[in-house]
Amino acid sequence: MNQQQVEVVQTACIFFTVQQFTKKHSAFTIGGIRSLIFHEQSNGLAESGAIVRIGRKVLIDEGKFFGWVESIGGRARGIYTVASPDGNSLEPGVQEALQKKDKKNSIAQNKAESK
Repeated sequence: MNQQQVEVVQTACIFFTVQQFTKKHSAFTIGGIRSLIFHEQSNGLAESGAIVRIGRKVLIDEGKFFGWVESIGGRARGIYTVASPDGNSLEPGVQEALQKKDKKNSIAQNKAESK
């Protein structure tokens, strides 16, 4: 008999509690994250799949959460930059979103100044 080898591709899901998440990503406060979770149906966070509930425990999928942040482009009140705790590097994908936002802001500012 021939044995078939099956390659399993596994995506890394890294889950954090609200407190663990805010310790790792100091740009977010506990209250701010809880507010986002409370309003997840209206802000699109639920659709992203970033919030997972197991019983009463609420977990945040880090990759999906930052994907959601990038998708909203900082439109949610209070979300503008997401810096790493060392303040030097940004989370993956956020740099591009911030550059787009800065470009839009500078265009709007130039239009306002030219009036």
